[in-house]
Order: sequence, then C-alpha cells, then structure tokens
Amino acid sequence: MSADTLCLQLIRTHPRDAARTLEQLDVGEVAQFLARIPPEDAGRLVRLLVPQAGARCLATMGTHAAGAVLDHLQTDIAAVLLRRMERDRRRELLGAAGARKSAALRIALRYPDGVVGSVLDPDVFAVTANMRVSAVVALLQEQPDRQDDFLFVIDDRQHLVGAVEIKRLLRADAAARIQELSGPPVHIFHARESLASVRSHPIWSRLNLVPVVDHSGLLLGGISRDAVGIAQSDGPRTGEPEDVIGTLFSFAGALWGGFADLFAGDGSADRRREPGR
Repeated sequence: MSADTLCLQLIRTHPRDAARTLEQLDVGEVAQFLARIPPEDAGRLVRLLVPQAGARCLATMGTHAAGAVLDHLQTDIAAVLLRRMERDRRRELLGAAGARKSAALRIALRYPDGVVGSVLDPDVFAVTANMRVSAVVALLQEQPDRQDDFLFVIDDRQHLVGAVEIKRLLRADAAARIQELSGPPVHIFHARESLASVRSHPIWSRLNLVPVVDHSGLLLGGISRDAVGIAQSDGPRTGEPEDVIGTLFSFAGALWGGFADLFAGDGSADRRREPGR
C-alpha cells in the first residue's frame, strides 16, 4: 500500500482526528495537501475543521481546486466559510463551483436589508467541543489583535452548542476539553430577526457581541453593538474591560509558550487514543 493510499484511508476512517491534526499545521501547507487529494475527501476534512481554519484553507487553495471542494460541501456550511472571505475571493470561488452549487450558495448568502443577517460579522472565534484548552490558546495566539470576550463552541455540523469566556482559559487545565468549560450562550439572535427588534434588546447592557444562527442552529457569525448602532456608553457591561483581558491573555500566552512541548505531547497522545473529536 502506498503512502498516499494509506493517508486517504486514514482520512476516510478517522476524519475528525485528521482534521484536528491539520489544524495544527501551516495553512498554506494544508491548502496544498487538500488540493492534491480527491475533492470529496478534501470536503470531508474542510467540513470538520473549525470554520476559521476551513475558510482560510479554501481562500488559499487554487481557485479551481477550491471550487471543486465547495461542490462537496453542504450548502449551509459552504456559505458560512465563504462569508469569512474577502468579497472578491468569494466571487471567484462562487464562479469556480458547479452551476447548481453556485446558485444555491448565492441564495444562501443573500439576506435582505433590515435583518440581522445583513450586518452580521462572520469572523467570530469558534472551536469544537472536544478541543484541548492548549490547542485553543495556540489558535488565539495566532490572532493577537482579537478583542473577543467569548469564544463559541460548535459541533461537527458547525451548529452552535455553547460559549466560553476567554478569560476562563487563563485558569483552565491545559489538557481540559473545551466542553468542560462550556455553558449555554448568554443569548442568541437569528439571522432573519429584524434589526429594529434587536436594537432594543436588553442584552446589549451585558454584551458587546451576540452569536447569530440560522433556522437550523448553524453558527453564522455574530452581531455587535456597533453594527446595530448602540454606543458603548448606552449601558453597563459585566466582565473585565477589554484592555485588561488583552493584558492577561498576553501574559498567559508567554506562560503557555514555556510549556508548549508538554501540552502538545499530551494532546497528541489523547488524539491517538480517542476516535472522537
């Protein structure tokens, strides 16, 4: 059996483990790998990657290869990934997908003015429930400019299943699963809700960003106070100020970096033992 055949067999029998491994590699290398394997296998992996990684891989791949992968993704999941891309790149990939898939995606990506979906921000930080705290911290360290208070937890179908305050990661065991820290989101908005009703919601006295889902619970992104035209001074917020969170997280990043080998070894060992995410 050749190495390529063995690799594909492992992907087909243990796709979740393969996705967790790919998330730890350079995006460019992962994109090249996905472009070399059959698009149905690449689609299987992209569907299981956390959305920020899946979107970056598709955006980095060659246009023809990425279009072929889109053809093998569910329309709702493909739309979530496309929303995370620059408009020009999204247009290129829509043109590269098959005619039927492209038409379905254009419909899925369109929300009328005046509803939450028309102003949502797709670039929210989402992780899967079975990811290790150490792996999530590593992903956050790759995006030091983020100012999120929460990260959102998704299942294999990218449905929203929970939320975690990022500052909780500072006190968590590196080997702990995110599901051990996760609780229900404080609030959820639906993409078809009117902006007028959202604007007057009392949740803005507590949060800066609220997750947005579609009719099936798929995480589409988030909507912020700024997006609905609410000034920061319009209501108090619970929790720590953003600059304090950023400072604490920077400190934690340095601490975690010193134990990177230990964490990586622990996580990789568990991934070999467990078939699930």
